[in-house]
This record gives sequence, C-alpha cells and structure tokens, in this order.
Amino acid sequence: MDIWEKLPEHFGDALRDEFGFEPPRKRGLDVVDSIRALRDGDARLFVGLGGNFAAAAPDPDITHEALRSAALTVQISTKLNRSHVVCGETALILPTLGRSERDVQASGEQFVSVEDSMSSVHRSHARLEPASPHLRSEVAIICGLASAATGVQPAGTSIDWTALTADYEHIRGHIAHVVPGCEAYGEKISRPGGFVLPHPPRDSRTFETESKRAVFTVSLMGVLAVPDGYLLLQSIRSHDQFNTTIYGHDDRYRGIEGGRDVVLVHPDDIAQSGFQADQLVDVVSTWEDRSERVLNGCRLVPYATPRGCAAAYYPEANALVPLDSTARGSNCPTPKSVVVRLMTVDPGRRSKVGKDGKIAFAIGAGSVDLVGDVVGYYQESFPPQSSLTAVSPTRVLDTRPGSGHLGFPTLGSGQVSSLVIPGAPAGATSAVLNVTVTNPTASGFATVFPTAGPPNSPPGASNLNFVAHQTVANLVIAKLGVGGSVSFFNSFGSTDLVVDVVGWYTTAGTLAFTSVNPVRLLDSREPGAPITRMAPGNHRDLLVANGVTVPADAKAVLVNVTAVNPGAPGYLTVYPTGPAPNPPPLASNLNFTKGAIVPNLVVATLSANGKLSIYNGSTGGSVDVIVDLVGWYR
Repeated sequence: MDIWEKLPEHFGDALRDEFGFEPPRKRGLDVVDSIRALRDGDARLFVGLGGNFAAAAPDPDITHEALRSAALTVQISTKLNRSHVVCGETALILPTLGRSERDVQASGEQFVSVEDSMSSVHRSHARLEPASPHLRSEVAIICGLASAATGVQPAGTSIDWTALTADYEHIRGHIAHVVPGCEAYGEKISRPGGFVLPHPPRDSRTFETESKRAVFTVSLMGVLAVPDGYLLLQSIRSHDQFNTTIYGHDDRYRGIEGGRDVVLVHPDDIAQSGFQADQLVDVVSTWEDRSERVLNGCRLVPYATPRGCAAAYYPEANALVPLDSTARGSNCPTPKSVVVRLMTVDPGRRSKVGKDGKIAFAIGAGSVDLVGDVVGYYQESFPPQSSLTAVSPTRVLDTRPGSGHLGFPTLGSGQVSSLVIPGAPAGATSAVLNVTVTNPTASGFATVFPTAGPPNSPPGASNLNFVAHQTVANLVIAKLGVGGSVSFFNSFGSTDLVVDVVGWYTTAGTLAFTSVNPVRLLDSREPGAPITRMAPGNHRDLLVANGVTVPADAKAVLVNVTAVNPGAPGYLTVYPTGPAPNPPPLASNLNFTKGAIVPNLVVATLSANGKLSIYNGSTGGSVDVIVDLVGWYR
C-alpha cells in the first residue's frame, strides 16, 4: 500500500468502519508543502520511511535548511544516504530489514507483497540472513512507534499493534476489507504468480462514472515561453542509477563515461551560444522572484536533444528546480521543464572563495583546532601573473645519511638551510614541491619560505607538523627567493628532509587552473573500481582526462591521494604514465606505516593520453588507494 495526502471520502469511511476510529479528513502535506511547513516552523518532526528525501526533493538549499530546522528527524532505512546527515536538532537513524533479508516474527517467517508496473501483485520471499540480529522490520518499527504513542490496543478501536507485528496476515486481512479490488487479499497473494488488480475498462469494458461511459477531458497544451539565449532543461536518469542511488558514473544509454557533472545540449545550440564542446559551464535557472539557482561546473556534451532543449542528471539537477515551481493541481515539482541559461564558469568558483570572500571548513566528528596559513591565491584576471608548468617528479633534496646528502645535511633544532632549486625554467616565480620530513628526533614543525637576505628569518607559519620518529609529507607551493632559492626551517630536534619538485609557476607558463567541487576518481575498495588494491612494488595506470570529468586536453590535475590500510610501511608515487615498463621516478608523494590512513595533495602531470600512474613503494604490503579530483590545469 502507499501513502497519499488526499484521503478520499470512501477510503476514510472504510478505515473508520474497519478500525473503529474517525480518521482525519483534512488534506495532509505533500512533498513540497512538507518542506514549506518545516521551513516556516509549522512542522517540527520529520519521519522518513526509506528513501533519500534530502537528495530527491527540489531546491536543495531550501530543503536542507528546512530539515535542519526540525526539532527531530527520524530515518527508517536499510542503507545510509545523504538524508542521514542533513538532519534536525535531534536525529534518529532506525536501521531496518531489507526486503531481501529474512523476517521472522512471533508467528514465524513473514513475507511481503509487491506490485509491478503491470498491476500484478505477488509474494516476495527473502533469502538472506539479516545483517544484524538487532534489525527490526519496517512493520515492527512502525507498529512499535504507534504502540508507544497510542497504547498496544488504543481504546475504542479494534487495532492491535502487537498482533499486526506478529503475523502480517492480519495486515493483509485489513487490506482486504478496506482497499477496493483487494478482496480476499491473503488468499489471492498465496496463489502461484499472485494476481492482477482489477481494471474495469480493461476487464469488462465498464466505467465507474456517473454516465457509465468513458469520459474524455480536453486540456489545453501549455508551452513554456523560452526567451532567446535560454534552454528548456529536463532532468534524466542514467543507466547505472535507481532513483537517487547511483551505482556508477557511466551511462550506457547515452555513451557517457566517467562522470555525471554534464549538461547535454544540441551541437547547434552550443555553437550558437558561443561555447565549445567539452567546455565547463555553469547552468543557471531564474525564478519569478528573480532568485537564481546555479549548477556549477557542468561539461557541455553535444547530444541529439531537440533544438532549444537540454538535459542534466537527476538528482544533481534538483539544484536548478525552485521549490515553488510546481504543476497546477498536483503540486509536483517541475524538473522536466526548467528554463536555464549557460554561463562561463564563475572565476570565483574556481578559487573556491565564497561571494563574501570566505571559505568553509568542516570536520567529520568531535572537535579540533585549525591553523590556516595563506601561501597564495588564484585571481580572476587572465592571463594570470604566473601559470603552471607541470613536470614529472624529480628529487632535488635528500638529507638522509646514505643518500649522498643531496642538497644540504640534516637540519638541527631551530636551523634554517637554503637550497637553489635546480631545473627552474626561465621566468620561474614559485616551485611546486613535495616535502617530506623523516627521522625527526622531537615533535615540531617545518616551514618552507622564499630565501631573503640576512637574517632570513622564517615567517610565523608552517607547512608540516610532526611527532618524533614520524614520516610525513605535504605538497608545498614555495615562492622562489634570492637567486631562485628556497629556505627550510626546523623548529625542534633534528630532522631529515626529502624534497621532490613536481612543477613550476612561471611568467611564461600556459596552464591555467580550474578548481571543481571534489570528485572521487578512484576508490580501490569499491567493486568495479578501475584499480584494485595494489600489490607491493607494483604500479597501476588511471585514466583521468576522459573528456567528461576532466577535459581531454588537461595537462595536469590537482588531486588528493589517500593510502588506506597498508599492509606494511611504504610510500606512493604519482607520475605521468609512460611507455612500458613505465618505471616510477625517484620520488614520493606520501609515506605510510602499516594500517595507517594517510592523505596528501598532489599535482600530477598527465601523459599525452590523459593518464597518470600510481606506484606502491612498499616492499612487503599491499595498499588501497583513493584519488579525489580538486582541479585541473590546461
């Protein structure tokens, strides 16, 4: 059975006669009105029976604000989703049995009934053992809540919540008495193959109208007026998707691979608008109150849509649907008819600084102090003062004994040493370095800064923080000082430094940076990942510039690389894929110990075919790898 906020009179009468209470006859709240009620403070409790309301509903900014304003949100769910973290002042997650898990109640094992798209109803038998012995069924949870609120047997009614939980046949008996077309429901559902719900026009050519004849209604076709320069956008679903559940980033229906942040537009509309295929655009919708909604960073994909129309994936495109844009009568949102325009990507979005000049920080749990040091910025003007020249990682400093003391020796407590970074191209203003601290004898921090004249004192900032005997790495963009030199400061104890240069910012550089909302390119723990858990001493190649998530002509990417649960100490190296055997350079991007989770930011140069390689430098343990895209250079 389903839930409908518009209770028909005959259905209310049947409920009253069956259960002995007077059901409310006032119209309830649909999805849009529920969001409005939460937003306006007229509702304080939200209960979600399955689904992913926060992702499925329109106008996510308003929807999420409405959910967060609730005093209590309750999610009855089989799997975690976005709605569980967009919650009210108090939030409950009630895990429940899935339809594939065996449901055993007081009377024995239960089954449920399902209806397919052809109105055929049949039994659904679970085969799997429950994920936990503590899981309750949806029926048990709902009846338990009702029992706690009204009593096991509410006075003056025939309801027995305990009996309904103990044996679902009691529920089917009530359905048979209340729902038209479901007479003898328990008996019919037990037949092999189930039964088909009645459909009088089909079954007997009869019509339940006053005239007993078919009634045809003519509705005027309303066509939206789309101004010049605008498109009519519809949301669509991909092949690897069920509702808001995304199983993969490929769409076999439309030949799109590796990403969902796309907008499909007719090639002639792309040309007429002055854009180019694969260009990154912002999709903007405007509502009657002149408010705007933006879907940032969508790649233009030429596609045989009708002229003047566009398409983007659901639920991402919900960001463009105003809450008040609804169909007359049904009050349903209108994701199939959103008037939008395409705009070049907002430069402020590239820098990820908000309109008020602020950025936001979030932590997963607990509390923590944060220290932030500004080392540079990307500005709106183009061409910029300097642009990236990406290179394959090259070691320029290694103070460890036995390494030949490439550069200068081990740094002592409070010591500053300087290094002219070799290989700097003409016009170099900064070096992009992967700096690793290893063998520290005490806890402290290291600072990288441009070399100045005496006394060459370090600034009040840090690039790496460490404890004694730890090995830790970080990506550093270091402005070049006197003579192309960079200085390194160690606060306490003594420590060795290992430095690899991975790029340069130069006045002659040609690669401009575009940042994006972080996108996961790889998680080797996930089924079907392009790279599985990596064996020691092995490298794997990853296609990054696929023309969807990353432009095909990108020369380098900024990625956050994480080593997860390594079986032994080691390191990861990220480098441009070369011809076989494609050996890694003498360089590293992050170092890990057994069982640790270690991330680091990486500027990775791509090969001509858009690939990068990842090397597991451990000699005795495999490791999982996560790669998250932050931006690209082209």
